[in-house]
Amino acid sequence: MSQHDGGLMPPDDDPRLGALITELQQRLGQQLPQASTGFAAHMSRPPHGLAWLAQALASALQPNNHNRDAGAACTEMELEAIAALGRMLGWPQAVGHLCSGGTVANLEALWVARERGGAGRVVLATDQAHYCHARNAQLLGLPFEVLSSDAAGCWDVAALARRLARGDVGTVIATAGTTALGAVDDLAAIAALRQAHDFRWQVDAAYGGYHRLAAGLSAPVRRAFDALPQADAIVIDPHKHGLQPLGCAAVLYPDASVRGVFAHEAPYCYFGGDEAGRQERPPLHLGQLGLECSRSGATAAALWATLQWLPLTPDGCFAADLSQGLAAARTWHGWLQADTRWLPGPSPALDIAAWLPAGTSLADRSTRAQAVQAAAAGLGLHLGLVRLPARLFGLTPGDASVQALRAVWMKPLTADALQAAWMALDRAWLLTVGPG
Repeated sequence: MSQHDGGLMPPDDDPRLGALITELQQRLGQQLPQASTGFAAHMSRPPHGLAWLAQALASALQPNNHNRDAGAACTEMELEAIAALGRMLGWPQAVGHLCSGGTVANLEALWVARERGGAGRVVLATDQAHYCHARNAQLLGLPFEVLSSDAAGCWDVAALARRLARGDVGTVIATAGTTALGAVDDLAAIAALRQAHDFRWQVDAAYGGYHRLAAGLSAPVRRAFDALPQADAIVIDPHKHGLQPLGCAAVLYPDASVRGVFAHEAPYCYFGGDEAGRQERPPLHLGQLGLECSRSGATAAALWATLQWLPLTPDGCFAADLSQGLAAARTWHGWLQADTRWLPGPSPALDIAAWLPAGTSLADRSTRAQAVQAAAAGLGLHLGLVRLPARLFGLTPGDASVQALRAVWMKPLTADALQAAWMALDRAWLLTVGPG
């Protein structure tokens, strides 16, 4: 034991240490196998090994990226990583920063919208937008309205236009990759509405943003991603498709004009360089560009290292990995369409598929979905459950909802692994419903 441990660490031969490690291993063993290709229940895949290594190495130094004195090296890595994300999204002059998750990133983007003319004005989102937006609007004291999505789970652009015509809308929340379906809103149509209406719009691309690199997108989804640079703010989560450990999201803005919103002073840490809000070069301290103060610079080191190894180019292996997930979701959707036991939802825009079991009513379908999910888990196939409007499956119109099965195919899958998952689903049906 080191003399400067102050007695905090036991000697290496203390039997309590071995018992503690054993208990830790036992408890971690209760965690579901999220690294397995059979785990398709949530938006989860293991971080890249290089990200783990870089984060561990940097964590030992305890860098804090709110202030250059506390995070000198990792601040530069964060700025370079943000620049790379900005170029991928179509913003060569992007400014922004990393934060702990998409909720905080979207909160900041909405706060900026409020400060730039949206105070007291309505925030609009669809019923398929992430639930964080309603809470964020409430935190910021902004009125929030939800409009029904269309048959694909996207913005009903005609309904949006009618609501904008009534006035008093400050911000429109668009989504590039909804958490339930992976649906991508018609971003080009939303951008066009600004020719007649005054509003800011932010794109929650926390899940789908990286797919701007993917090949094989449908024509409407490709047009949507091409319109992404017209947004006022974009949120993206590298801890999803970006192969990062949890706790790595980013909020980006198209240029440095946003810095004036964040201008503030902290006399004990922000000094010796740029004044807060100065616009001609990046801020000296990242804490002057965001709502969060203390942030681990190790997160930036992990993302930076991964980007050096896997550049964000449409012709690289990272982009090919994204395309593979899209292909898996489409294959799965095709199998569902060909099997009368299942009723698929909208055709996958990205790498998520949702479907219902056959049944006599919405309640019967929901009950069967729950039973199939439990049986499939026992066979090593972990599926998600999601409550969706029944109209997305061509069923009862209106607001009726149903519990559906959902698979997120974001991990690399061989054809054999996907076929094995389908066989497990078939077996789960037989165990819960029976033949036929």
